[in-house]
Amino acid sequence: AEIRGALIMDPRVIISVGVRERYEPYVRRLRRTVAEHWDGPTLFYVGEYPPGSPKHEDVNYAFKAYAIREAVRRGYTRYLYSDACVVARAPVAPLFEHLREVGVILIGDSHKVRLWTSDAVLDFAGLRREDIPPDRDSAAGGFVGIDLGHPLGREVHERWHEAVDRNLPTVLWANGPVGNRASSCSHHTGEFISADPTVQGSMGDEAVLGALAWKLGIPVQPGRNPWCSQYWDGIFQSTGYDGGEHGRLGD
Repeated sequence: AEIRGALIMDPRVIISVGVRERYEPYVRRLRRTVAEHWDGPTLFYVGEYPPGSPKHEDVNYAFKAYAIREAVRRGYTRYLYSDACVVARAPVAPLFEHLREVGVILIGDSHKVRLWTSDAVLDFAGLRREDIPPDRDSAAGGFVGIDLGHPLGREVHERWHEAVDRNLPTVLWANGPVGNRASSCSHHTGEFISADPTVQGSMGDEAVLGALAWKLGIPVQPGRNPWCSQYWDGIFQSTGYDGGEHGRLGD
């Protein structure tokens, strides 16, 4: 792991992981752009998994939770987890200050909670599908801010990690077109998704965070790409894996 800010004086940290060769240059780009706008601690994993993390192919995106756990183990209590395809565009400190006030920062995703969340995830969150508005967005798992010193942040953190331990954030895609099945099962694993035939899949961390956000009354900020920049006046921006179109890759 590439770590900056080893002495725990500052509770804030920015975390990212890029374990496959394709993603390593993007983590380096994020690291470089963050350094231009932030002199606080970072914890970036380039070409390696965080301690204890299973491989992505064994447990989808578990490396996110394990990177966060390592940061918390080191003493950080206010974190931003960012996917590798994000770049920093402006000073980061105001976002951390807002996070201290609200406890949780979640950015919307294009998937809807009702259509892209498994029965198991809804049961875990204590929700009924029919009680969720059809237009309620899931929460992007690629950009999450949590302050463990805030009661809401602490609850989301603990429940998200409980879901990971139960292997609930698995990405599942349903069989067949909508309306042409009696129930939804994953076409690539065969796992059951939902008794509701309209459900199209379950989108991993997005499903878990989206369900928890609705259950706990947490706002999900508008977030079409570039999601971070729309709400944060350009502090962060998702570029997608653009081949360097939005800034040179690597160191």
